[in-house]
Amino acid sequence: MIYLVRHGQTKWNKSSIFRGQSDIPLDETGYRQAQLTAYYMKEKNFNHVYSSPLSRSFETAKKIADAKGLEVEIVENFKDISFGDWEGKELEIVKSEDPKNYFTYRNDPEKASFPGGESLTQCFERSYRSFYNLILNNKDDMVIVTHRVIIKMILIGILNLSLKAFWQLQVDTCSITEIYQKDMLFVLRKMNDTCHLEDRDSLKPDF
Repeated sequence: MIYLVRHGQTKWNKSSIFRGQSDIPLDETGYRQAQLTAYYMKEKNFNHVYSSPLSRSFETAKKIADAKGLEVEIVENFKDISFGDWEGKELEIVKSEDPKNYFTYRNDPEKASFPGGESLTQCFERSYRSFYNLILNNKDDMVIVTHRVIIKMILIGILNLSLKAFWQLQVDTCSITEIYQKDMLFVLRKMNDTCHLEDRDSLKPDF
């Protein structure tokens, strides 16, 4: 089984600020979400915990790994997308300052690119390639702790979807998505499960 876990909440999540590759730590709610996720995952079978190098993912992954007596293994290409000039800016400011690129991001994500950063296509190529190579070389059950965009890229890859589907996939903070392999195919068993978290109604939607 492959468990895809999104990191816990940060202050920038709560304030609708673009995070990308800025290294923003978990906030108090995020730490609590990570603890609850670790407690829930302790009963699952897995031998590896992989993480993005960014602290919000690593801190979440370490809670999960510590509960099982495992070490966190860093995968650089599971780092969040680079939003470039948008990083550190609130959603409404980006919409006002860069309406053309924001419109493309919301309506034609397969064509989206971010000034000074990556395109969604570039992000897909690096993250899904790393995911596929990791699975190809490791048949053990595992947890991958990463970011909303990266989990979406993995799901788009395993389901053979177009990047047009980007906004049709929801990935909440500290949600768990389960995948397994059968007959050389990836099968999506469970998606965006937040049953282990408190106050799920307060989770912020994608932006």
